Amino acid sequence: MLTEDPHWKLVTFTNAVVSEVPIWSPSDRSVYWADLYSPALQRTNIDTGTTSTFPVPDRLGSFGLREGGALLAMKSGIYDLDFASGSIIKRLEPPYDKNEMHFNDGRTDSAGRFIVGANQDPTDTVRGRGHYYRIDGTGLTPIISGITTANGTAFSPDGRTMYTAETRDFVIYAYDYDPETGTPTRQRVFARLPAGHFPDGAAVDSEGGYWIALIGAGVIWRFAPDGVLDRVVNTPTLFPAMVSFGGDDLSTMFLTTSRKYVAQLGEQEQAKELGVAGGIFSWQSDVRGFAEPTLSF
Repeated sequence: MLTEDPHWKLVTFTNAVVSEVPIWSPSDRSVYWADLYSPALQRTNIDTGTTSTFPVPDRLGSFGLREGGALLAMKSGIYDLDFASGSIIKRLEPPYDKNEMHFNDGRTDSAGRFIVGANQDPTDTVRGRGHYYRIDGTGLTPIISGITTANGTAFSPDGRTMYTAETRDFVIYAYDYDPETGTPTRQRVFARLPAGHFPDGAAVDSEGGYWIALIGAGVIWRFAPDGVLDRVVNTPTLFPAMVSFGGDDLSTMFLTTSRKYVAQLGEQEQAKELGVAGGIFSWQSDVRGFAEPTLSF
């Protein structure tokens, strides 16, 4: 197993409470990312460092990109955002009680559908009431039940394996996935994590390796396609939130982070997190990702 302590470059620092879902857009050489609690969709150009902000009505869990806009999964439903005008139009009502659940981690599959999970409120003592949903031009369909905290959503390069993570259970699941129908089957445990290593956002590289940010542990772990841990990458903060690949040859790893839990640390640990937690970082990896699919609707 390889342990790495790379030089992370600060892409932008906006002091976001939680930054998530870094998606590379080659057409404008920008990283789009979710500022969950501002709330806003942010766009940072990696050449100029300029960040453009698209304010949204409420908590933004995840999003998918399309030509000229994005699909937004927010607590209050699914919305369409037009980048040119900044207009936001509700597409779908949420399939849950907004007082008890919210949309969280999501990803676009190889056919251009959006797959998104709904999280329970952390205070809910009855576990497994959430679902993953498939969203396409026809509407919203539940495809996985028994979800408590949806994270780690990613797909293999061929689109035929789907990954999810249950954060509070420290477990990562894999599914067979049919790109033709958008249906996951044959759930199995892909990896179990030590207590305190909370799985958050994930990405898959061109070799099929699964990279997962472990929030609270200050590391990213890479699992080979057979589930064997083969790389550990230290991060500039204890609270890495999500990773993705981008850049000209898709070998730049982008990292979003969180400062939500910094106040729970001791004074010395808090001082180390100042100006770091909440930032967006990049690192030149020796592994390439693959192009993030765009929405087909």
